[in-house]
Amino acid sequence: MSMWATSVTRHRMYLCYGILQASLWFFKEVRVRIPVKTNIHKDKRAWRLSHEAFLTFQELAHQQGLPTPAFLEVISRELALQRLSEEQRTKIKAEAARIAAERKNEAS
Repeated sequence: MSMWATSVTRHRMYLCYGILQASLWFFKEVRVRIPVKTNIHKDKRAWRLSHEAFLTFQELAHQQGLPTPAFLEVISRELALQRLSEEQRTKIKAEAARIAAERKNEAS
């Protein structure tokens, strides 16, 4: 008899579960899917390469006795000097002076 009672109970549980699923069908439409990264190895490699580049810059800055941000600023200025014409450098300096003056006026 206990087997019959268990079977009836199990049947009632399945029936309740089915009714519950049927009554909550609209929640399935609203669910938001979270994107899953599929190429984790590529992400790890990219992180490792960028971290190695950072460590290289950090070491070079340390060798020159500069903080890393100052070293990066020096490098970017040197590269800009190599790439830009004198006219472009003059325009950039004028724009930088204008922005600095605006910020100074706003702060005052």
